[in-house]
Amino acid sequence: MDEASFLLLAENQKSVKRAFSLSREQNDLTEYQSTARLVRGLSRKVLDAKEPVVIKDVYFEDDINPKIVEKARRTVVAYPLIYNDKVIGIVYMNSKKVREVDERLILFLKHSFEVVSTQLFRMLLNERYEDTIEKLSLLNKISSVLVKKEKIDDDTVREILGMLKKHLNLLQIAILVPEGDRLVVKAEYGYKIDKEKFALKIFGKGITPYVYITGEKYYSPDVRFDDKYFFYDKKVRSEAAFPLYRGGSVRGVLDVTSSRVNAFSEKDLSLLESVADIISLALVRSFSFEKFERDSMQDPLTGLKNRRALELEVPEVLKDVKYSNSTCAFVFIDLDGFKRFNDTHGHAKGDRVLKDLGKIILDSIRGYDIAIRYGGDEFLLVLPGIKKDMVESVLERVRESLKVRYPEIDFSYGIACFPEDGITLKELLEKGDAELYKSKKLKKNNRGGIL
Repeated sequence: MDEASFLLLAENQKSVKRAFSLSREQNDLTEYQSTARLVRGLSRKVLDAKEPVVIKDVYFEDDINPKIVEKARRTVVAYPLIYNDKVIGIVYMNSKKVREVDERLILFLKHSFEVVSTQLFRMLLNERYEDTIEKLSLLNKISSVLVKKEKIDDDTVREILGMLKKHLNLLQIAILVPEGDRLVVKAEYGYKIDKEKFALKIFGKGITPYVYITGEKYYSPDVRFDDKYFFYDKKVRSEAAFPLYRGGSVRGVLDVTSSRVNAFSEKDLSLLESVADIISLALVRSFSFEKFERDSMQDPLTGLKNRRALELEVPEVLKDVKYSNSTCAFVFIDLDGFKRFNDTHGHAKGDRVLKDLGKIILDSIRGYDIAIRYGGDEFLLVLPGIKKDMVESVLERVRESLKVRYPEIDFSYGIACFPEDGITLKELLEKGDAELYKSKKLKKNNRGGIL
């Protein structure tokens, strides 16, 4: 025979883990990228039969890898390497001339390769151990990055993607998330396009949309022959995508590409799936933290923000209006005679009034305004860009809606505006509270409050 080649198979027997060749002119094994088709042809015959397969002349064989013919091979012997009744590798011996293969050669190969199979299995065990250590090491690094963060920001995600791109020698890697009816790039490495403009229709063509819709991982060893692939980079040959779950629903996709055909081994895919699981868990943790933050700043009865939001969010609003040289109105609202209302109608109905008032307020202000339950039956509105003379229209909308539901209830209010009434939060709160006190005192003097 003129040359030989050896394929080490992946555990699922659907892909080649490693491939080596040896010719008569060379003494050392040379590793190469195999084009063997394990799903059909000579390799499939060997896997199914678990016996040697001999092709005397490939020119008269229909189902044969074209590469064999291109390399002017004529006679081919394929021998399975078996351990514990499983094919773990295949040895091919080729001749450029048509040769007779007798039983003596097959028997010789059988005895020789029994020893080789045992040694190969031991090598596989050692390789799996090394692969496991390598995988755990990378996952530990990724977990270490995530565990330090309460929230997953873009920089954190990009740091993780960079580690994976380097480790797996990727062409591109990205996390895509839904935005309306499209998937947009949250973070990436290696893209040559403007990620701000790049988007895939969720129900359109593409491997990433398919994974997002089905919730199942997907691997395309050669995208040129994959109908699901959506072309955007002529260098891409292999693509794999993994769903990112949060709360039982797919919230994004981890997508990787390579410029090589069949670039991702079973080990690589396993690693990427583990990373997707870690990112999914981190998303859940980040979501839980965000929910905790929201809950900690939300009044459970009215749905408005609470005093914690006053401490954390309102100072940021003041910074913005100072920077933009704008105005900001602070409006205190306090229900008139609400204690007597509670005593007369009961606290359950009183709670209903407060809850309804919270909704009325939210319906009467803009999305970026802040409404806070300041305490009891007292509320605070923070209205950036609003001057004092514009506040009356907001209050009138609130009063009209409240009167429709509760004709017997009214409220008093106090207004303080930045910058004329104060430039610090403390000054504005004190001024607004003082104005509210004046309003309530005036009402009390005139008619003693309203039930």
